[in-house]
Amino acid sequence: MYIVRVNNLLLFKPINLMKKVNLLPITLLFIILYATACTSGPSSQETKNTTNNSPGVSKVQKPDSLTQVYNLGKRLYNNSCLPCHTTSSERTVGPGLKGIFERRSVDWVMRWIHNSQKMIADGDPYAVKLYNEYNKTAMQSFSYKGKDMHALLFYIANVNRGDKPYISLDKLPRIKD
Repeated sequence: MYIVRVNNLLLFKPINLMKKVNLLPITLLFIILYATACTSGPSSQETKNTTNNSPGVSKVQKPDSLTQVYNLGKRLYNNSCLPCHTTSSERTVGPGLKGIFERRSVDWVMRWIHNSQKMIADGDPYAVKLYNEYNKTAMQSFSYKGKDMHALLFYIANVNRGDKPYISLDKLPRIKD
């Protein structure tokens, strides 16, 4: 703005900062930038699946189906089991889960997760032993079914295997409960 004096009056006039600008070059520049940004380069998924030849960098692959099952089981474990159990043999609120499938069958563990109170009431010897050993505290029941239950048990079976290949639930030792 600037001030102009006209007949002893002060008038404020805005300064015209917008000169005539040819918008064609600016428009063309934005169109070119947009077009180059939208060209078909490798997608992020393709980038993950390609080999990087840099030293020390290995090929990143899409997780296989067993890894996906393992990761789902890990998420379920972290959300439901972790507050009371470890994946080691360390005892917390409940027993550590390391080696559980050497002590109990997959079917037994599944029934325990679904309804430990019923197993205790039915007089299952191992269930009663756990109940008494942990100050007569029954484990909360969880309603996992199908793929969620399978993933949770798969994770528990494989979490301590280190670099060994995954073991499927049907390959676990047969335990007589």
